[in-house]
Amino acid sequence: MVKNRVVSNNSKLLKVGDLVRFGLHRNSWTLCGRRDAAANHLSEFPVLELQVSRLEKVFESFEGKLGLIVRVEKNHLEQPTGYQVLTGNKIWFCKSVAADKYFSLVEREEDESRGSSSF
Repeated sequence: MVKNRVVSNNSKLLKVGDLVRFGLHRNSWTLCGRRDAAANHLSEFPVLELQVSRLEKVFESFEGKLGLIVRVEKNHLEQPTGYQVLTGNKIWFCKSVAADKYFSLVEREEDESRGSSSF
C-alpha cells in the first residue's frame, strides 16, 4: 500500500504531473467552482456562508479533493501565475496566490512509489 506524503505547501515548487490535495485556509475559507460555469475558474469562498446558504447547489467545494496539475502558467520571469488542475473529469484554473493557500503536494510524478514493481 502506498502512503500519501504531504511534501510542501509552496506552489512555486508545483509542476505538471504533481498530485495536490485541496485544503482549507485558516479553517474558514475554501476553494469553490461554479457547477454551471463554462470557464471553470476556482475562487475563494467562506465555508460558513457556503454551508448556511443554498449556495452548495451553485458552487462545488473542493475541500479534501485531489487534483492533478496538468499545466503551469508562468510570467516572463518564470514565476507561476496559475495552474490548470484536473479533478474528476474537469480541468479547473486556479491562480497561484490561491494555490499557495489551498494546495498541499501529495505526490510528485517522479516519486519512487509510482515506479514499476520488481515482481
